[in-house]
Amino acid sequence: VTLRHVEGALRLDRQLVDLRDRKRTDTDVAVQDAFGGVGAIAANLRKRRISATELATATLDRLERSGPALNALATLTRERALEEARRADPRLARGGAGPLVGIPYGAKDLIATARTPGATLERPAEDPLAQDAPAVARLVRSGAVLAAKLAVENAGGGWSKLATVHLVGGDGRRVPVVQHGYGRNPWDPRRWSGGSSSGPAAAVGAGLLPFALGTETSGSVVGPAAFCGLTAVRPTFGLVSLRGVVRLSWTLDKIGVLAHSADDCALVLSAIAAGDARDPASRGRRFHPLARAEASRAVRRVRLGFAEEDFAGSDASARAFAAAFAELRRLVKGVTRVAIPEGDYGAMVNVVMSAEGCTEYAHLIESERFESYVMPRQAAALRAGLGVSARRYFDVSRSRDRLRRDFARLFESVDVLVAPAQYTTAPLLETLEAPRDVRAAAATAGNRGLTAAGNLAELPAVVVPCGAGEDGMPLGLQLVGPAFSEPLLLALAAAYQRETAHHLRRPPALPG
Repeated sequence: VTLRHVEGALRLDRQLVDLRDRKRTDTDVAVQDAFGGVGAIAANLRKRRISATELATATLDRLERSGPALNALATLTRERALEEARRADPRLARGGAGPLVGIPYGAKDLIATARTPGATLERPAEDPLAQDAPAVARLVRSGAVLAAKLAVENAGGGWSKLATVHLVGGDGRRVPVVQHGYGRNPWDPRRWSGGSSSGPAAAVGAGLLPFALGTETSGSVVGPAAFCGLTAVRPTFGLVSLRGVVRLSWTLDKIGVLAHSADDCALVLSAIAAGDARDPASRGRRFHPLARAEASRAVRRVRLGFAEEDFAGSDASARAFAAAFAELRRLVKGVTRVAIPEGDYGAMVNVVMSAEGCTEYAHLIESERFESYVMPRQAAALRAGLGVSARRYFDVSRSRDRLRRDFARLFESVDVLVAPAQYTTAPLLETLEAPRDVRAAAATAGNRGLTAAGNLAELPAVVVPCGAGEDGMPLGLQLVGPAFSEPLLLALAAAYQRETAHHLRRPPALPG
């Protein structure tokens, strides 16, 4: 062996070490690019800086390390994710792959995914997890990679506990549910990530995933997105199929998207929105984002509706909302004062959810074993829901019809309503069990009731980060429009994000 051979072997060894270190760095960069969103990750995949399989492995490892600390992870779908990633790599190698090929994501545990455990209510005649929900099946066809089922918060209200009565495996075997507890906010784990979609919000907010599917009955996408500094879309009722989703209300439930930008929300919504002849709630519609030039013209023509009292006040949150509104109004044609009719919309939602949900799952609520599933006070509240009278339910149904007509008249004078998505930053976990002032919660001055009212009227909403409160925690605005106005809402949100950097803020320290 000559000296030249030894030197050549050493050079080769150094090159292999450099290549391994560079690949490790690229993997770390690609995972961190979850904050940069789908576009940044897709660019790394197309440039072959990282393979879909390597990205999936790195994402799964990071979810496994950091997800439990946030109470965000229900099930790591490692085997499925690696299988889907291996199918994505040849598509990427051939070129011309779609924007979601190889992109990891998570789904709220209430959304069925084949061959993986998930949260469901015990149903004697059906197993909702036998196959993918249509929304997930469409993501499979788009080439996205399911990395995790994400926690449904089950430490709060009775419904969120009821929604995770069992974990059901692909073989139909039922085992006791894992109690995840309150979702922890990645910006401050002492604070709440908010609502039953807390797992998806915490995972995306921490940069563990570029996007996730959540569900909303009345605020469970809008609220967590605002608390965790995310962009989100709650579609028009019936735009995305609800088949394969554990239902709490057959007239209110919706699948939504939580991501880091309006552009990413539009990509995902394009993939999952479609008619479904087997879903009675389906409206048979698709979603297509506006082309860039068309979007620019549409945004400039927007008539924006707002209520001054939503943006008034002297504290840091009020100042941030006022500044964000000033940023937004510079993009549009004009602004007009508009306030939704006063009403106790939260109470109306509770009537609908109690009547529909308790009827759907009466077999379980009335069973002797129900006491072992939830705390006694929650069991009592849910059983009381069985007593909602037909008269009360139909009174609320007629009120919903009037509300739809009110919104229709409102949208004759404006195109988009804007209001805070949450009027405060994320609360400390220790305050969540404290008694609340019901009268204050029911107040609807300005557009404070917009989240509940928008859900009752089946309207879409888009949430955009818009600044921070005194405590440094994120704040968000919600944009609400008429039914199927998602193209305009997302175009306006994207224009706002091109002019601001609120959605680019990251938590000060990531767990794990």
